[in-house]
Amino acid sequence: MASKSTPKEPSLQPAETPAVTHLSEILQHKIQFIRQSQDDNRRLIENLQHTNQQLNADASIFHWILQAQEDNRRLIENLQNINQDLNADALQLELCIISNSKLQE
Repeated sequence: MASKSTPKEPSLQPAETPAVTHLSEILQHKIQFIRQSQDDNRRLIENLQHTNQQLNADASIFHWILQAQEDNRRLIENLQNINQDLNADALQLELCIISNSKLQE
C-alpha cells in the first residue's frame, strides 16, 4: 500500500491585496486543503477495509488449517492405537500357531 503524504497546509503570509480578499483566499486554500485531506482519508479507509477483508479471509483459512491439523492429530493417535491392537493380535496369533504346532508334534 503506497503511503501518500498529506498536503501541507498553506502558510499565512502578509497580504498584498485588501485584507478581506486575502482572508477569502486563505479560507479557500484551507477548504482545498481540508477537501484533499478528506479524499486522502477516504482512500486510506478503503485500503484498510480491503486489508481487513483479506485478513478475515486469511483468519478463516488459518482456523480451517488449525482444525484440520487437530483432526489429523486425532486420526494419527487412533491409527497408532489400532496398530498397537493389531500388533497384540498378531502376537497372540503367532503364540497360538506355535502352541498349536507343539500340540501336533
